[in-house]
Amino acid sequence: MRPGLQHTLTDSAKRINCIPDLVIKCFMSHSEWMTRILRNAILLTFGVELVIYAIVSSMSFNNPALLDSFRSQQTSIISQSPLLIFFAIFTHNLLVATLDFIPAFGTFLFVQSAISTAMIISLQGTAAGVPGLALFLTLLLLPHSWLELPVYAISMIGGIYLIYSLLKGKAFLRENLTRTVYIYFFAVVQLAIAGAFEAAEIYFETSYSSPDNAIYPLMMWIPAVPVFYVLHRLFKQLMAMPSRLNDVPP
Repeated sequence: MRPGLQHTLTDSAKRINCIPDLVIKCFMSHSEWMTRILRNAILLTFGVELVIYAIVSSMSFNNPALLDSFRSQQTSIISQSPLLIFFAIFTHNLLVATLDFIPAFGTFLFVQSAISTAMIISLQGTAAGVPGLALFLTLLLLPHSWLELPVYAISMIGGIYLIYSLLKGKAFLRENLTRTVYIYFFAVVQLAIAGAFEAAEIYFETSYSSPDNAIYPLMMWIPAVPVFYVLHRLFKQLMAMPSRLNDVPP
């Protein structure tokens, strides 16, 4: 091969190999790339969570002991004041989300928790003479469901991101530990808000007669809409947190 042609081909090959890095540098930094990956992973995980709920709640189960245990627990909660109802809901959900945040174990718990909760929804539906799936879809009409359920997806992906940071080395972990901690505290804040909405919905459902006990919980969407907007903006800023190491292409 002629030396000139060989030199041209070598330069062309180098340029082709640089295309992925150039694309990243031209269109997004590594921080932006990681942000997009995290956001898509959370959305995908939340979608999987909803599918698990839909599939399992539509199945038929026969477990009277589990249903009785849940009803007893539920009665002990809703018989309290709204403040104590909020505290009971928040502490329980916070424990679940915290365990979801544990690397590896959190993934298993995330799936197990979704399945067991969907089973209870199915049992409740069977006892009430309605399909469990219909009961699940009814729960999705209330704002607290859309505040609470995404948190578990955020927590689980946060745990996976922590593993990724550990594998990338101490320097990368040190640079990204702040974002991981912020993700956790964001989950705590959103769960607290979700607990407040759920406590209010339970209060309306148990303190008023029909049709007000159905209308008032749905009216909670009025304050929920601006809350969703603020949380969305806050989470967007959290995901866009810059990192010196993140801005270096992989």
